[in-house]
Amino acid sequence: MLADSEMLCAKADALREQLDYGYRNYLKIDSSLPVQMPKAELGEMIASLVEGGEMHLKGGGSRGLGGKIVQGLLLANQESPSKKEKLPPPIGREFILRTQISGLPQRMYGVLAQDEFRIAGAFTNFAAYH
Repeated sequence: MLADSEMLCAKADALREQLDYGYRNYLKIDSSLPVQMPKAELGEMIASLVEGGEMHLKGGGSRGLGGKIVQGLLLANQESPSKKEKLPPPIGREFILRTQISGLPQRMYGVLAQDEFRIAGAFTNFAAYH
């Protein structure tokens, strides 16, 4: 139990450092933002990532705080002189489309790679309508 709590705290601290690093790098592009990242939004982002592994980006992908942090992390990666610190080039893109129709979840997954394309769907239906 104590080990689990320590691991969650360590994950939260590592995420806080990474998100703050990305935000500071984004300030190089857009200096109109406040120098300190908003604490409430940062706390929400860290909690959702630690608990569930994914988060909802408020304000859309590139316009919201989460998108700006990702842009800052990518900018830092491009400017890194060391090959060891750079991210490898992407080998593909993955897309997940999620929605709900009449309260029933619908999902579609797609992968684009250099020499392949894969798509899969997970759809539900309400048997009373058939």
